[in-house]
Amino acid sequence: MTNNLLDLTHFEDISAAEVLVLTPNQRMQRRFSHSYGLQQKEKGLDAWLAPNVFALNTWLDDMWLHLQDCDYKPASNVLLADNNLLTALWAEIITSDNGHKDVINSKSLAGPALSAFRTLSLWQSENYQDILPDSLESELYFKWHNTFKRELRDRHWITSECAVNIITQAIKQGAVNIPSRIVLFSFDEIPPLYGTLFQVIRELGGEVLQSDTNSKPKSITKLAAKERQDQYVMAAQWAKKILESDLNTTIAIVCPELTKHRSDIASAFTNVFEPQAVLPHIPRYTLPFNFSAGIPLGDVPLIRDALEYIGLSDKRVSYGTISSLLRSPYIAGAESEFYARTKFDVKLKEGHTNKLNLDNVIQKNGCPEILSKSIGAFLLHISNIPYVQNPSQWAYHFSKGLELIGWPGDRNLDSEEYQALTHWHSKLDQLSKMGALYKSCTRDKALSLLRQNINCTVFQPETTDSPVQILGILEAAGLQFDHMWVMDLNDDIWPQAPKPNPFIPLIAQKTKAMPHSSSDRELEFSKRILDRLESGADNIIMSYSERDNDKELRCSTLIKDLVEIDSDNISLSIINNYSRILYKSIPMVSIEDIPLSIKNTSSIKGGSGIISAQASCPFQAFAKYRLNASEMPEISIGLSHIERGELVHHTLEFIWKKLHTQENLLAMIPFEQASMINDAIDFAFFWLRNHRAAIGERLLKLERQRLMTVINQWLEMERKRAPFIVEECESRLTINIAGLPIRIKRDRVDNIDGERFLIDYKTGSCNLNGWSGERPDSPQIPLYAIADNDTCIGAAFGQVRKGEAGYKGVSGKENIAHGVVPAEKLRSDLPKSWNEIKSHWTKQIEMLATEFLNGIANVSPKSKSSCQNCHLSALCRI
Repeated sequence: MTNNLLDLTHFEDISAAEVLVLTPNQRMQRRFSHSYGLQQKEKGLDAWLAPNVFALNTWLDDMWLHLQDCDYKPASNVLLADNNLLTALWAEIITSDNGHKDVINSKSLAGPALSAFRTLSLWQSENYQDILPDSLESELYFKWHNTFKRELRDRHWITSECAVNIITQAIKQGAVNIPSRIVLFSFDEIPPLYGTLFQVIRELGGEVLQSDTNSKPKSITKLAAKERQDQYVMAAQWAKKILESDLNTTIAIVCPELTKHRSDIASAFTNVFEPQAVLPHIPRYTLPFNFSAGIPLGDVPLIRDALEYIGLSDKRVSYGTISSLLRSPYIAGAESEFYARTKFDVKLKEGHTNKLNLDNVIQKNGCPEILSKSIGAFLLHISNIPYVQNPSQWAYHFSKGLELIGWPGDRNLDSEEYQALTHWHSKLDQLSKMGALYKSCTRDKALSLLRQNINCTVFQPETTDSPVQILGILEAAGLQFDHMWVMDLNDDIWPQAPKPNPFIPLIAQKTKAMPHSSSDRELEFSKRILDRLESGADNIIMSYSERDNDKELRCSTLIKDLVEIDSDNISLSIINNYSRILYKSIPMVSIEDIPLSIKNTSSIKGGSGIISAQASCPFQAFAKYRLNASEMPEISIGLSHIERGELVHHTLEFIWKKLHTQENLLAMIPFEQASMINDAIDFAFFWLRNHRAAIGERLLKLERQRLMTVINQWLEMERKRAPFIVEECESRLTINIAGLPIRIKRDRVDNIDGERFLIDYKTGSCNLNGWSGERPDSPQIPLYAIADNDTCIGAAFGQVRKGEAGYKGVSGKENIAHGVVPAEKLRSDLPKSWNEIKSHWTKQIEMLATEFLNGIANVSPKSKSSCQNCHLSALCRI
C-alpha cells in the first residue's frame, strides 16, 4: 500500500529540481512537493534538492514581476488589475449604459461579463476574429467590451491574460531566460493563450512535456443508493471502517457538486466520525476529514457580524438583525455580559418593535453597560465621518468603527477565526486599492464594494492534513489515494449540462471549443476527468442515487458498464448513537417523585391560564406558573393575532360603555354608528401606541379599515338579538377555587330579562368542545359561570370575526341569541341542563385547582396538540 498522494513514476529517472514543473493550481503544487519528498525517501535518500514546482499562475506572476524589475518597457508604468478592480470597472461600464439603465442590474452582470472577457482572451478571440453578434446580449456585450478595453488603455491597466501576451512577447525577444525543460503536470486542459506561450518556448529550443498518471485501479465498482443522502452516510461509514483497520491509509471522497451539498456531506461525516462534536459544550476543533470546497467569506460568522455592524450606522433594521448582533461573541463584553444581554434581548423583544436602530438600543432602559458604551463610541465615530471620502479612508473608518465596538471580541480566536480575520484585513487593503477607480465615494458605495469582494471570495481555512479528503471532482482528478469513493454520478449531474456564456455568440463558442459550450465538449471533458479519477486509487467505488425525494434518477452513462455491487458487499462501520451511549454510561438512580404542594398562594400569579395549563398538561402549569418558565416573545411583521384581539376588546369596551343597551344601538343612524366606531378605534389605538411605541400610520390605516368592517358586522348581528342591557365590560375580579385565588377578566355580561348572560369574545375560531370533558381546553367561560354562582342563565363565545360574526353558546332558556342553544338540545359531552352544566364545571375546575395546589406536575399531555402548542419540550423532554 502506498501513501503517495501523486503518481510520480515519470520523475524516477530525472530530478524535479532540474526541470520547471508547472501545475494547474497551488493545491496540486503542494501535493507534488510532498509526494516528491516521499519518493526520494523511498529511494533511501536523506537529502535532496527541492523540486522546482510552481502553480502556473504563480509562475506567470513571478515572470511579470521580473519583467517590471528589469524595466521591460511593455510591462512598465502599467497596473496589473486584480479581479476586484476589474469587476467594479465592468459594473461601472454597464451602469453607465443609459440605454439600459432601468432594466439592468449591473452588479449581477459584471461577473458574467468579466468571465466572457477572460474566456475570449484565453481562447485568443478578444478582438472578435470571425465573431458576429447573434443576440441582444452579445450585441450589448461587444459594445461594453470595447468600452472596457478603452478604459484599460486609458487607465494603463492590464488583465492577467494581457500580461501573458506581454510575457510571451518578452520570451520571443529574449528579454527573459527560459528553462531548458518544462513539465506540465496534471493539466485537464490548456487554453490556446497558454498553448501559444509554450509553443514559443518550444520554438526557441525549450522542451515542454506533459505528464499525467496512467495507472489502472485494482478494483472499480459502482453502487446504487436509495436516496442521495444515503450515499453520504455510506461513504462516511466506508471511510471510517477502512481507517479502523489502517490509520496510515489515504481516502478520497469525491462529489461533482461539492459546494452545493457541502453541508449535508459535512453533517453525515461528522455524525459518523465525531458525533460528540454536536454537543453544545464541546469547543470547535479540527475534524478528522478535510474539505477542499470552502464557503463564501461573507458567511463566516466573524465576517458576517463585522459587515452587519459597519452597515448599520443610524439605519433602522429588523429586530432579528439587532438581536443577533447583541448576542454576537465578537464584540466587547460578549462573555462578561452574556446573561445581561440575553435578558435585555428579551426585553427589547417584548417591546414588539419590528424595526429599530442602534441608538434605540442604547436608549432603552436596562441596556448593559459595556454594550451601551461600545455602541455609543461606535455611533459617535460614524456620525462625524464626512459623507464622501476616498475608498482608503473608508477602509480606515470601517476598521476604526469595529475597533470601537470591540470587534473581534475579548476571547482568543481559534485557528479558523484567525484566518478569517486575516482575510478581512486583506479585503480592507483591496478596498483601499479601489481608489484607482473611485477618487471618492459614499459610505454605502464603499460598503457595497467591500461586500461584493467578500461575497466573491471563497474561504477555505488551512488545516492539518487528514487521511480523509473530501474533494470536488476536478480537484481530485490527478491526485493519488489508496481508496476513493466518487458519489452523485447520476446522468443529470455527470456529464454536466452545457452552460454557454450568454454574452459570447454560441456558434463561436462551439467552433473554438470554449468551456461548457456544447454537450459534445462536456461529454469529452467528463470522460477525460473520469479516466484520470480511475488512475487515482487502487480501490474505487462510484455511486449514484436512485431517487431524490419523489424524483426518479438514473446512473450516468459513463459508468453504466461498471460492475454493480450491493451495499451489503462493502464493509461499513456502525454508526454510534451518541445520545444512547451517554444515556447508557450514566448510572440510573431512582428518585421518588414527591409532589411539592403550594404553601403560600400569594406567590402564585395567574388567571384562567393556570386552569387551562393544568388541563392541557400538569407539567405545563407547574413550569409556567411555579417555575416562571416563559417562551421568547415573537416579533411579527405588523400586528400579532393577540394584539388584533386586544384591539377588538378595547373597541367593543368603548362602544358598550357608551351604548349600555341594545335600545340605544337600535336608535342610532348609520352616520352616528360610524362616528362612534371611529371614536372607539381611536380609544383602542391609544392603547396600541402605548404598547407599541414605533408603529406606522399606514399600518394603523389598514387596521382601522379592518376594524370598521368587523365591528359593523358584529353590531349588525347584535341588532337582531332579543333585548339586552350590558352590565359589565372587561370587569376584573379575583375568585377563590378550592383555595386557589384566580384573577379573571369577564369580557362582557349582559342582562336579559333580569338574568345575567356571560360573553367571552373570540377573534379566532372557537367551538363548544373546549368546555366539555374532565380537562376543559377553554376554562374562561366555566370560571365566569362559577364566579356568578346561580345568577347567570347562559354563556357563549362571541366570535368577532370578518364574515363569521355570531354567538356559540349554551343557556338555560331559549331565544337568547342565534347560535346560543338550550342545554337540553346541546350536542356535546356536557350535561343536558344548565344547572347540571354549572355543577359539572365547578367540579372539574375545583379538581384542576386542587391538583395544582397539591403540586401534581406529571408530564401528561391531554392530546397531541397539547405538545404541539407548548414551548416547554426542552424542559420536560417528552
